[in-house]
Amino acid sequence: MNIKRIVFASLFCIAVLLCAGKKAEAAFPYDMEQKPVTATSIQDGKVAVYSDENLKNKKEEVAGNNLTIEAYKVSKNGIYGNYKSGKRSGTGWFSLNTFVVNPKYKNVYATVRDHMYIYTSRSYSKVQTTIKKYSGVIVISKVDGDRQVICDKKDHYEIGWMTASAFSNTLLYDGREKQTLADGIYKFRCGYQDDENGGSKNQSAMEDYPEYTFKIMHTTQNQYYIQNVETEKYLAVTFKSASKKAEKGSVGKYVVCWTKQPDKTYGLFQLQRLNGAFSIQNVKSKYFLGQITDTKENSEDSQESDSAKNSEELKVANSGEENQADTSSKNAKQQSNTELAFTLEKSRSTQPTHWRIHAAQKMSNTKKPFIFTQYDPEWCATPYGGGGCMGTAGCGILATVNAVYALNGQYMDVMELANYAVEKNYRIVGSGTDDGIFKAAAKKYGQKYGFAWDGASGSIDVLKKKLKAGDTAIVHVQGHYVSISDYNKKTKKYLLLDSNYLPKRATSAFGDWIGVNRLLSGALESQYFYFFKSSEL
Repeated sequence: MNIKRIVFASLFCIAVLLCAGKKAEAAFPYDMEQKPVTATSIQDGKVAVYSDENLKNKKEEVAGNNLTIEAYKVSKNGIYGNYKSGKRSGTGWFSLNTFVVNPKYKNVYATVRDHMYIYTSRSYSKVQTTIKKYSGVIVISKVDGDRQVICDKKDHYEIGWMTASAFSNTLLYDGREKQTLADGIYKFRCGYQDDENGGSKNQSAMEDYPEYTFKIMHTTQNQYYIQNVETEKYLAVTFKSASKKAEKGSVGKYVVCWTKQPDKTYGLFQLQRLNGAFSIQNVKSKYFLGQITDTKENSEDSQESDSAKNSEELKVANSGEENQADTSSKNAKQQSNTELAFTLEKSRSTQPTHWRIHAAQKMSNTKKPFIFTQYDPEWCATPYGGGGCMGTAGCGILATVNAVYALNGQYMDVMELANYAVEKNYRIVGSGTDDGIFKAAAKKYGQKYGFAWDGASGSIDVLKKKLKAGDTAIVHVQGHYVSISDYNKKTKKYLLLDSNYLPKRATSAFGDWIGVNRLLSGALESQYFYFFKSSEL
């Protein structure tokens, strides 16, 4: 099977399914259903209220000059929530341009470097709220340098205005939603013996279960589509009634199936990290995906194995259609001579629901790399070892996180690593982080996050050799640590990931391809390289 064709076909299907309204949705916080966005109308005249997100069915009209909304959803052209206009209130959809100056604006994420005012309008006559130093904002419109922004107020978000001069005192960062696993192709196998250290050294129990190659595609909040690379079909569930004549709402069970296209209702699975293992929970049914093997003929009347008791079971065919189960195992190419069954279990406490997931190939995104920055508002202001904070001193920690993510797609817990560095005295107050943290991090967290230490060197030639072999590197430059994730042999350039871009380094928050000359002199002159390689267990 051609992997490039799989990737292209997958991306096309996802694009068709999700592209509508993607710009508008991306501009708003992904968690607005839990933390609403409050806004004041920018329209003075009558404003229409609709009952549908396509803005086809008008419910009523309200005055725009004193209209406010507490919004929970956005679509391509609309925004939905509880509104109030004078004495009138209700729930409904509005056109986005009722509250946003330019709904088509490509949103920008930034962290403010000082306390700042957010104003109700561009007249800047009334302060709406204040935001703390190192808070984050999302820019959703720009007018003559002034920015319309969304700011975080702990239990809700607010839309307001920031002056051009205030915005000049911010740092841009990649605000894409953080994923526990990057999009890509992974090997899946269940039965992982997990523990607080990331897993037992003895994983012989996994040998009882076959390994699968799946492609995962993130939607939001660590919810993914899962595609079988061999068949190009998507994992999903369907509700199976106990009787063919049973009415809707009668007794039945959810069972696993495969679909030709990704199913946004029944085919989303949330990947939740345990320690070294993951649970895979179907979003619709709330059941956890497990797996059993059974050498006997498996039918609906057959007795469940011990690992499948108290679970809901269905035989899964790698080439089956939706709602169909193939009882033969001759076409199941990855079954190790046993008949495969997935289970849907109510709890993730059992070992058959503990999945080990590791990258099938290096996960470095050379076109649009994700860089975790020191000034990400999630941790920027967090103290780091009694002196300074992550925003000013966390480059060694973020360089490690970036190197691992580019290596195998595994997102390390930033503050878990930072606290470990402090605990083991790798944090040097006033200086940064001792380079011993890199080898120590691989020893402490390598099994949990699937990476291993692969040595260190001061040689550019060794750097190139290691990158070609699939490694990623942390680089000690002048007073700073950065990461290098890839080498392009055609252009002879290196992909550098800088967690704290500065003018003197001439880098960005979105990845930079640089020539070897920049690693040999100037602010990026490399002093030493530290290497990570992928590790399955």
